[in-house]
Amino acid sequence: MKTSLKALFVMAVAMLLGSGAAHATPVRIDYSGSVFNYFGLPIVQDDFPLGTPFSASITFDEGFRSLNVNQLSLNLNVPVWGWMQLGSKHYVLDTMDLTQFGYSNTTSNGVDMYGFHVLGTGPNTDEGEIFDGLFITLFPDSPNSGAFWVLFGDGTLMAATNGGALVSTSGSMQAADHLPEPASSALVLAALAGLALVNRRRNWQA
Repeated sequence: MKTSLKALFVMAVAMLLGSGAAHATPVRIDYSGSVFNYFGLPIVQDDFPLGTPFSASITFDEGFRSLNVNQLSLNLNVPVWGWMQLGSKHYVLDTMDLTQFGYSNTTSNGVDMYGFHVLGTGPNTDEGEIFDGLFITLFPDSPNSGAFWVLFGDGTLMAATNGGALVSTSGSMQAADHLPEPASSALVLAALAGLALVNRRRNWQA
């Protein structure tokens, strides 16, 4: 039993170290602006009138910007750690999906821009429309970024049943101290604690 516990311990430590992402390049973008227009249906003017303040902060690994354009696909998913504030409503952001990208002959990796749909959770509108995410743009050789559309609707992203607030804001990447520990690391630590407890009880009973 001691041998198997030791093996499990080694595996758990390897998982924990592996999750550290030695080549991660953590960056953070801070946005600040306000609502200046609306797009699509449903209408959200009553929830977020013109001038409603908007702010957001997103931390993520920018390693995807080193990928060649031929390595990109629209299912690229990037974990993020962040939040968004729209008026009095607060949202937690946890991932972003690549929704568009363009080609260029003048950039280092053949990409001229990235469009990301940043997903998360937060309160619905007063009429019950679901928060469907924030749309941002990024660029391969520039720290500049724009946040331009906060979407609400029925969760389908269909134009006929979703609409949003257009926000006038821009941000710039800056180095982040680190990426927050992923959930897998917490699970590994919990497993280590459990193994230690089991081993201690068995030693005590012996």
